[in-house]
Amino acid sequence: MLGSDRAGFPLRASDRFDVLGLDEEDIDMDLADSVSCRSGRSLDDAKANPYFGKIATIADLVMFFNAQPLIAVPTKPQPAVIAA
Repeated sequence: MLGSDRAGFPLRASDRFDVLGLDEEDIDMDLADSVSCRSGRSLDDAKANPYFGKIATIADLVMFFNAQPLIAVPTKPQPAVIAA
């Protein structure tokens, strides 16, 4: 699996996870939650996603998350204005 001990290198959309040393379990357990949080996409009802179970490349992973619903982010409350 890719670790922080390796030097950075560019990824291409066509790069296959198996060539990168990742298997389906690594994607499910390690990447999915992190990508979900960083992308603002939910993992709810992932099995209904047309890319579910078909992720072999970086592009497939991007398309999977693109098809997932956005996470509703509450707006920040505005600070109260105190009259002097």
